[in-house]
Amino acid sequence: MRALISYDWPGNVRELENAVERAVIIASGRQIELDDLPSAIGNIVSERQAMVRVERAQAASEGRNTKLEIDVPSSMDEIERHAIEATLDYTSGDKTRAARLLNIGRKTIYRKLEHYNGQQKPSESSDN
Repeated sequence: MRALISYDWPGNVRELENAVERAVIIASGRQIELDDLPSAIGNIVSERQAMVRVERAQAASEGRNTKLEIDVPSSMDEIERHAIEATLDYTSGDKTRAARLLNIGRKTIYRKLEHYNGQQKPSESSDN
């Protein structure tokens, strides 16, 4: 949803209509994911995510805090995933430091990342 809202839609309503129709056909009954949308939309989202990662790393190198933006409503699993990913960006991928900052075990970080890489949306409950 965020990708659809943040895209500029140079083709206006017709482009939006075509993108949604295409996504519905590709998703064929399941929830529409970013990969189901035209690549131009996905590219914009990827570029923005890369910029956010750079900003987080810059903040860390300067000893500053950075903010985590969360869409509401979001499940606790989604919030947890965003917090872990943002903290890993902040620590430049240092899982031990990220675990320390999040006050969870390093093994928990590895387990959660493995879980996230195995599926699009996390559904496992948090247990430190």
